[in-house]
Amino acid sequence: MRRFVLLPLLGLALVGCTEPPGTAVVGVVVDFQGDLVSVESFTVLTPDGTELEMVPAADGAFAFPLPHLKEHLATGDPISVRYVEDGDLRVAVAVDDA
Repeated sequence: MRRFVLLPLLGLALVGCTEPPGTAVVGVVVDFQGDLVSVESFTVLTPDGTELEMVPAADGAFAFPLPHLKEHLATGDPISVRYVEDGDLRVAVAVDDA
């Protein structure tokens, strides 16, 4: 009987651990377009010197309110971003401290 209880719980645990789709990068914020309540775009500089401009997804999985990125711009603390490409845009679907 225990087996039948544990299997659904294991399934729920695995579903909870899945990451959003897309490409993951870590870098520092080098540009921020927005204000105290919203973000239009931000640019991340990766360790290899690539600058990636991002626009936030409306329903993204963000670990903090995105205007906090302005603080990362000032301090140079790195962030982790997962994004998907939509035509010429990189759409950030998840952002967290790195």
